[in-house]
Amino acid sequence: MVFAMIVESRYKLLGAFLLFALVPFYVIPTSVETVPALLGVPLRQSSDWDLHGPYVDKVIFKLITGPDEQVQALLDDEIDHLADNVEAEYLSILEAEPDIEVTLTEYLGFGFMAINCQRYPYNFPGFRRALAFALDKHALAQDMWGDLGSALDTPIPASCGAWHNSQIIPDFRDSNVIAAQTELAQAGFFDLDGDGYVEAPNGDQINFRPMYSIETPQWGAALTSQLAYWDAAGIRVSLMPVAFGTLLDTVYTIPRNYDAACYAFGVSPTPLALQNFISSEILNSEGNMLNWGNRIFDNWVEVMMTASDYNQVLDSAHNAQQVFVENAPMIVMYGNWRAYAHRIDKYEGWVEIPGWGLGHMNRWTPRKVRLKEGQLERDPVSGCGGTFRTSISSAMDSQNPLTSKSVYGNYPLSQVYSRLTGLNDDKHMATKNNGGLAYDWTVQPHPYGLKYTYSLFDNACWHDLGGAAGGLVTADDVEFSYNYILDHRIPTFSANIPYLNSCTAIDATHVEIVTNGRSYWAFDMTRGWTILPEHIWAGIVSPVTFTNPLPVGSGPFSWYRRIEGEYVELHHWENYHKGIPGHTEAVGSEPISYLPIYIIVGVVVIIVVLLGSVWYLRRK
Repeated sequence: MVFAMIVESRYKLLGAFLLFALVPFYVIPTSVETVPALLGVPLRQSSDWDLHGPYVDKVIFKLITGPDEQVQALLDDEIDHLADNVEAEYLSILEAEPDIEVTLTEYLGFGFMAINCQRYPYNFPGFRRALAFALDKHALAQDMWGDLGSALDTPIPASCGAWHNSQIIPDFRDSNVIAAQTELAQAGFFDLDGDGYVEAPNGDQINFRPMYSIETPQWGAALTSQLAYWDAAGIRVSLMPVAFGTLLDTVYTIPRNYDAACYAFGVSPTPLALQNFISSEILNSEGNMLNWGNRIFDNWVEVMMTASDYNQVLDSAHNAQQVFVENAPMIVMYGNWRAYAHRIDKYEGWVEIPGWGLGHMNRWTPRKVRLKEGQLERDPVSGCGGTFRTSISSAMDSQNPLTSKSVYGNYPLSQVYSRLTGLNDDKHMATKNNGGLAYDWTVQPHPYGLKYTYSLFDNACWHDLGGAAGGLVTADDVEFSYNYILDHRIPTFSANIPYLNSCTAIDATHVEIVTNGRSYWAFDMTRGWTILPEHIWAGIVSPVTFTNPLPVGSGPFSWYRRIEGEYVELHHWENYHKGIPGHTEAVGSEPISYLPIYIIVGVVVIIVVLLGSVWYLRRK
């Protein structure tokens, strides 16, 4: 009995060994889908992929020129997304539709009156401040934008976040005729002939003549409503309606021959627009159209552009705005919210944050939206599919990403071409999750400035799968692109070029960029250059005149076709390096069967266990 128990226990032990040997066949699949062989950084969670997209198979940019036609196309389900700002008169119509959603985004821009500060007597800051004090900016903003408008004093609008100085003194937003009269008197402007209007200090009569565009009749109505305030202050004003082209030609032609001009600017979410108004830009035909120079302002802007510490840059930007508003070379009149509209019956995933979605300055919309559950085109596993239809209200100015200046050109091109990094925040912290070719980088001091070493995804591919690396985007392409832009002095990169000292590929997936100086802005100015395929652009001798008939990039969408006057069509790039799991397979992702390996290993383990068990039992 004891012997039997011992033998039984021994065979239980043998059984345990055998069970252990067979475990791999039960817990390890015989065939698995490998992690893409060229994936630089594994992205395993759905939340990681949600940052990137895209989820749609195609994007159609339909050319629809008029606001009536655009709104009607959305109502008729001919487009899913209206990229242009929706004018106030259409909002109630769209808001009444259950399948349409209207959203508001604070505009990165402002409306203003530029003043020719070298023309007598508008060279007196007191006269310019009097113009600003007399205005009722709240009423003017209401006339221009209704409830979407807001009074504004500084050329860095509230949509720029922390860069906006909200504590500026004096506050010109409310009409203050008494303050305007005081400014005029202190500057030597008096009503010498008793006609109710002041004369200049030299006795000349004044007839201030601000221009506005006849294509924007809101300006005419808004300015006309302000005439009574200027009259009350003693300033004679005569409005000058002109064609918008004439207005711009007048303002940007040297010598500048105008009193004032009213129009609007779009800006980046930074205070960099302040550079346009430094003294040295007066002689630049596209620069300081105000003909205004101020040494204190210039100094603050210089610190803002050269300091490396964020807080010092922020303080300098605020101080520069203070000086600017005090001197009133430009009377900033309004900021505004912009209304956008899209259909919600088929797509979800809309993003309303400025810089992320909804509108021409927010080019991530096609990368974010996805079909709702239940849509026939939706893949049940990945949630991908569908043709996303958006709008552009003017034809592309160029298919060349180095020369396109229009939002209507950059909107499609931004989906075709990639950059080193994606979006950015004030402290350069947000870009590592947002869609660039680099997934990480380090920064070190360098004798010339700063050295940024970027680590690139190693599975990004060119849309034509061409090039020396078998279709892969490598550090050599990045080095080529930066030096190509630098060597040809591409005009659209004129503000960025001075910040670049060198760009060098270290190996296939690492590139080193050295900046000139250690400015806080060096990162912004060097991180976002268009990455071009060397195998195509190396043969382009004149990049500025190159029409780029078939754009080839590495972005989430590849170029398919452009029907002039009708639409631009892009297709989801199946090898996009941040594609959606289950929707695409990155290059190098082939299913590999491990069954033969498991069988061989299993047989060996079983034989070893059996031989060992027999030897053990015989010893006992």
